[in-house]
Amino acid sequence: MKTAKLFTVVLLGLAFVFTSCKKYEDGPAVSLLPKKARLTGTWTPVKSIDGDGSVSEYSDEEVNMVFKKDGTYINRITPIMFEGKWEFNGDKTKIILSNTGTLQIGKEQTILRLTNNELWLKDGDTETHYEKVK
Repeated sequence: MKTAKLFTVVLLGLAFVFTSCKKYEDGPAVSLLPKKARLTGTWTPVKSIDGDGSVSEYSDEEVNMVFKKDGTYINRITPIMFEGKWEFNGDKTKIILSNTGTLQIGKEQTILRLTNNELWLKDGDTETHYEKVK
């Protein structure tokens, strides 16, 4: 009898976990990797969607973002390269970028999707989809 009650409690707990709200609008419901581990790596843009719905496809492999575990990043738009620091905001729904060059830019981007292989960021009215470079 106690086993049946315990099983029921565990089953209800799992149902709550799998039906609770996701952190990101288009993100996975459950992930075993922490957000920092999923973000760390080299990302290349695949497409951008503007606020009016127009889509721009990327095919240039010389454009990428590299997020490092130590909280630094490199944004390459060959021949230009921006370097700086990145961090999550308090509830980890946004990435805050600050560059270390002569032109100081602080930028905050909303995370729409963050999986091990996909990163979707929204900056103003523009949504950019990235794929992780293997």
